[in-house]
Amino acid sequence: GNHWEERDGKMQHVTELNKQDSIQFLDEWQEKFRDTEEKSPFFLTTSFYATHARDGKLPSYQPKNDTRLNIYPDSIEIPTPKTATEEHYQRLPRFLVEGHNEGRTRWKNRFEPKDFQKNIKDIYAMATEVDEAVGAIVEKIKSMGLIDETVLIFTTDNGNLHGEHGLAEK
Repeated sequence: GNHWEERDGKMQHVTELNKQDSIQFLDEWQEKFRDTEEKSPFFLTTSFYATHARDGKLPSYQPKNDTRLNIYPDSIEIPTPKTATEEHYQRLPRFLVEGHNEGRTRWKNRFEPKDFQKNIKDIYAMATEVDEAVGAIVEKIKSMGLIDETVLIFTTDNGNLHGEHGLAEK
């Protein structure tokens, strides 16, 4: 996947596109039932690509510049995990340390010390963008007067390592 896509002749962040598409779905649903007494239920699924990395491509994470620079500027420092050391990596079971370990491969150029600050801030910025998009979708449902009869379910396939034990991702 990519974090940026061209739509309507301009590059847009996929999280922004997810938000736009979700709100457009709700607008179309609302328009369809505007003048009827019967309201059909709707089912909206929004699957965000953020905060997934672009495997094999640098930069791995590409948030919107304004989020990254205004909320997670280079002037602040995010603490590295206490277990983000070679010693902790070497303490892992041998089958994780010897041979190929995709978590270790992904750690390189993402969370080794020279790259940690940039990438963790990029990830946090992308998570913040998802939070903003979810908030906008919820606000749309509220404005439709449907929040009290809407079930919101949040789930994720994340839960990634961000350098802990010298590993990254899942």
